[in-house]
Amino acid sequence: TPEEIVVLSYRNPCVSVYSYSHQLIREMIPRGETCQLIVPALFVFDKSSNILITDYKSHCVCVYSDRGEFLHKFGKEGDLKGDFIQPRGITICPQGRIIVASDNPNHPIQI
Repeated sequence: TPEEIVVLSYRNPCVSVYSYSHQLIREMIPRGETCQLIVPALFVFDKSSNILITDYKSHCVCVYSDRGEFLHKFGKEGDLKGDFIQPRGITICPQGRIIVASDNPNHPIQI
């Protein structure tokens, strides 16, 4: 919500939510057998409050519920369309499309 500050820790993959008065509201530890975060880079929330996190080392985007439950992932290491090499940036445009920036020389920005 607009009244919250969200922090992603990459050393011990965790999403922490704080109030503006610096009180911890909740902590979500994204875990999942299918998508264990290794080196998370950036995150964005979608319209359903799901958290999309780019993982620099796993070369994918992991999607979690607002409670930290693994939902699905997309992307893999590679040079083809839909593949990522060390994805870093992520955003969602007003139309709902997910935009991911990676070090892939053939497709550095993918929608």
